[in-house]
Amino acid sequence: MSVKAQLIWGMALVAAVAVIIILFLQLKPAPTQEPQLLTDEGVVVLGEDRFRPNDPDALETVEGGTRKEITETVATPEVGSSANQDVAVPTKVTQVGTVERREFDISGENQKYVPSTIVVNTGDIVKINFTAVDGNYDIFFSDLGVYKEIIEGTTETIQFQVSGHGEYEFYCQNSCRNEVTGKLIVNE
Repeated sequence: MSVKAQLIWGMALVAAVAVIIILFLQLKPAPTQEPQLLTDEGVVVLGEDRFRPNDPDALETVEGGTRKEITETVATPEVGSSANQDVAVPTKVTQVGTVERREFDISGENQKYVPSTIVVNTGDIVKINFTAVDGNYDIFFSDLGVYKEIIEGTTETIQFQVSGHGEYEFYCQNSCRNEVTGKLIVNE
């Protein structure tokens, strides 16, 4: 190979390495600030657990979530117990390993959830038999990523496990004409 050809190959190699370095630098993510949320209590870094900030096993706060500190003391009801008419009483409680599965019957009627408050304990498995009485409803627990549509006259089952104490809002996201909301209270 001639000296001229070697020189051309050398320059091409240097140019290729320069392009690779430039591409690598462009792909390197810029440092970002943790997303924050301004609340009445001050700035909260999303992804941080305000309830147990020093607990590495704590549930992260979900961006756009509804989780907040419990403002009222509501005892976790047991089967057959009497509770406020707006608090769901479980129809069945089953021990599953070290946690309990609590089963509730909830309905959508007159553009509201009946009853609209569910109270459980941290770690419980929640099973909801949801009946849409007078129209189509859906139920969305945004913090838990749980969503279910229910067609008028049918019953659908929703099951999930709760791991972080606090008060959560659930709501009808798409199917309802009016604002339909409920509360999930998770006691420690």
